[in-house]
Amino acid sequence: MTKIRGLLTILTLMALLAASSGAQEASPLYVIDLSSLVPEGAASHANGTVTFLTDHTLVVGMCFKAICNLQTFEVSDGSPRQIGQMNDADHYHAIFRSGEGGVLLGGVTRRREEGAVLLDQDLHTSRWIPKVPGVSVLGEKIAEGQGRLLAHTTNLAAYLDHGTLRIQNIDGKLLGSFEVNSSGKNSRPTTIFLGQDRILFEESGRPEIRDFNGKVLRKLEKPDRALGERTKQSEDGSRLLYDSFTRRVGPAQTIKEDALVVATVGLSTDGYVPNGEVVRVIDTGSGKPCFEWYGKEKLLPPFVDHADIDPTGRFVAIMTQGTLGVFRLPEACTRK
Repeated sequence: MTKIRGLLTILTLMALLAASSGAQEASPLYVIDLSSLVPEGAASHANGTVTFLTDHTLVVGMCFKAICNLQTFEVSDGSPRQIGQMNDADHYHAIFRSGEGGVLLGGVTRRREEGAVLLDQDLHTSRWIPKVPGVSVLGEKIAEGQGRLLAHTTNLAAYLDHGTLRIQNIDGKLLGSFEVNSSGKNSRPTTIFLGQDRILFEESGRPEIRDFNGKVLRKLEKPDRALGERTKQSEDGSRLLYDSFTRRVGPAQTIKEDALVVATVGLSTDGYVPNGEVVRVIDTGSGKPCFEWYGKEKLLPPFVDHADIDPTGRFVAIMTQGTLGVFRLPEACTRK
C-alpha cells in the first residue's frame, strides 16, 4: 500500500511539472498603479476586489478594517483612464456589476439594516437598496422553488430539496432535475449557471459541466493543493475563470507533506501555507485552458475576488498589492 501511494505521488508530481512547463507566460496588456487606492496605514494588510462593469470598464476596491476605497477605470482606448474615485466607501462583502454597467456594493450594513449600495461609474451618485426576501442583490425577483437556494441568475434558479437539485425559470417551469450525493444538513454542492442551459457542478472536489438534467458534458481539472478558490465566468458561460491560492514546493517537500497528511488521516496541516496564486481561464465547451497566470510576490490575502473576466470573455484583470494587470485572452483556446 505504501509503495502504491509513493508511485501515485510521483506520477502526480510528474503530471504537475509537465503541465507547469507547458504553460505560457502571461504578459499584461495594461498595468495600472493602485498605490493611491490603499487605505492609509494599511501597508500590506489591505485586501482588494476587482470587477468588470462592462467589456471596457472595471472597478477596483481596496479595504482595510472598516475603510474601503474605490476607483473605476476605462481600458479600451490604448491606455487605462481613471473614471472616478471614492474614499471611505461603505464596507462591502462583494462588488457586482449592475445591468446598466454601474457599481453595486453587496453585503453592506447601515444602521443594522442589510442591503446594497448602487453607484454610477464615476462614483458620484449612490442609492441604497434594502435587502428583501426573494429579491436578488441586483433588485431582481428570484425564481421561486422548494428547498435551499444554491444559485440564481436573472431568470433561473437552482434549488436543493431532499437530495434532488431542481432548476426552474422565473415563470415556475421546471427545466431539469437530478439526484445528488450530498447528505447532511449543512451539505451544499457548488452550483454556478453557465449561460442558459448548463451549470458548473462540484461535489466532493470534482468540478463538472452538466446540463440541467445532470448529464456530465465535461470534467474539469483545477489546481492541486488549492485554497480560497474563487470562480467567475463570461456572460454566456463559454469561459470559466478559477482564482486559487496554492502551494508549490520541491518534490521532496511535497512527498514529506503528503506523508504527514496520510499519517494523520488528513487532519494535519503543519507547514501547509500557500506560497502562490494561480489564475486560470478554461473554455467550457472544449475543456482546454485559454490562460494561466502564476504569482508569488506581493499577493493579497485569499477569499476575495482578486481576478475577474469581462462579460465577453476577452479580457482578464488580476490584482496584487498596489497594481492591477489587464490581460487579453486568445480568440480560441487551442493550448493542450
